[in-house]
Amino acid sequence: MNLSIVKISLLSILSFLLSCNNDKPVNDDTINKGGNVEREKEIDSDFKDSLSYLSAENKNLTSKFNLLSKQNSELLNDKKDLELLIDSFKISVSDINQKKVEISKSAREIQNLSLDIMKSWAELAKTRDKKTITHFLLPNYRGNRISIDNDNTAQMSWYTQDNFDDYLSWMMKHKNWTFEHKNIKFLDVEIKDNLYFNSTYKYLLITSEKGKVVDKSTMMVTITGKKVEGDWKVASYSWIRFSYM
Repeated sequence: MNLSIVKISLLSILSFLLSCNNDKPVNDDTINKGGNVEREKEIDSDFKDSLSYLSAENKNLTSKFNLLSKQNSELLNDKKDLELLIDSFKISVSDINQKKVEISKSAREIQNLSLDIMKSWAELAKTRDKKTITHFLLPNYRGNRISIDNDNTAQMSWYTQDNFDDYLSWMMKHKNWTFEHKNIKFLDVEIKDNLYFNSTYKYLLITSEKGKVVDKSTMMVTITGKKVEGDWKVASYSWIRFSYM
């Protein structure tokens, strides 16, 4: 065989082998590497967006929680204030009920005495009997009257049994007068050892003559006295009259 032909054949085989080596298929990992990188970038972006959203939601929930906590704290404070107010009201009611229990019987008797005295003034013109009023009074009775008329003219009088009778006589001359008592308020009653008492009350006195109203006055009355043979009697009778008509 010709040596040159052999060389050509070897060169041909070598070239073929080199050509085959250069045409070797590319690995799948190499082919997909670019696509995976892009996908990882998308996933990373989505993850970051999710974290950002969750962070915003967390801040929003935290803000709402803080607001609710503040409102709850305010409600608790309001509840405490309301409970204190209710307790205070219960104590006040308890005090009032206790006082009623302690003095109700005697105080009611004094109040009835005051109402009877008021009625006696209304009946005086009809009965024309001074005892209509004086039977409520002790023999050593003392009285005081202050009267401020509508024109601000003031009158002051001090009474014993004798000159009080004169005042009652003057009252009886007004046969056509009638009296109406309204808005009666018992302001204070104090009783000592179920023997002595002091009471203050207020009312509106409407005076009419032949059916026509001629005066409207507020009356502040204080009576002081003691129990005699089971009956309450007045030793001191004072009143202040303010006329507004």
